[in-house]
Amino acid sequence: GTSSAIVNAVNARVRNYGTFTMNTADMASQWSNESGGVMNFTGNVYCCSTSGGVFTNRGIINITGTNRLQPITQYSGAINLNGTITRTTNFYAVTLYGGSLNGTGAISDSVDNVGGVVAPGGPNQVGTLAIENFYRQSATATLSIDIGGAITGTYDQLKVINSGVESFYPG
Repeated sequence: GTSSAIVNAVNARVRNYGTFTMNTADMASQWSNESGGVMNFTGNVYCCSTSGGVFTNRGIINITGTNRLQPITQYSGAINLNGTITRTTNFYAVTLYGGSLNGTGAISDSVDNVGGVVAPGGPNQVGTLAIENFYRQSATATLSIDIGGAITGTYDQLKVINSGVESFYPG
C-alpha cells in the first residue's frame, strides 16, 4: 500500500515491495527497495549515516527536496533525482551495478557507474545532473546524453564538480 509518515526507525531492517513516501525521516541502517517497490523521498530524509548502513535498490526511487541518502547501491530499477542528495559518508554516494540514474538534481559526493546508465534529464528529456565529487564509469556502463542542438537547454549536461586533479575516471 501507500504510506506517508514521519519515521524514526533506528536499528531496523526494512524491505519495501509497495509504495512508500517519506518526508522528515531518520531511517534505519538497512533499507532495501525491492523490485516493484517505489520509494518517494520528498525532503529531510536521512539514511545510513557513517555507521555502515546499507541502502539497496532494485525498484524505483523518486527524490525531490534535499535528502541525506548514502550510500545507495543499485542493482536494477531507477533513481529519479530531481532534488539533492547530500553527503553522509566518505564512500560513493551511488554505486550503479544496473538500472539507471536519471534527473536534474545534484549529488554532493561521488558516483561509481559499474554497469548502469547515467542519463542527465532522463530518457528523452533534456537536463543537467551535477555530481559534486568524482564520477567513475566502467567499460560495462553507459552515459546517455541527449543532443538536440547547440543551444543550452537543448542538450544534456553531466556536471562533475571537483576541486581535485581528476574528476572523471573512465573504466
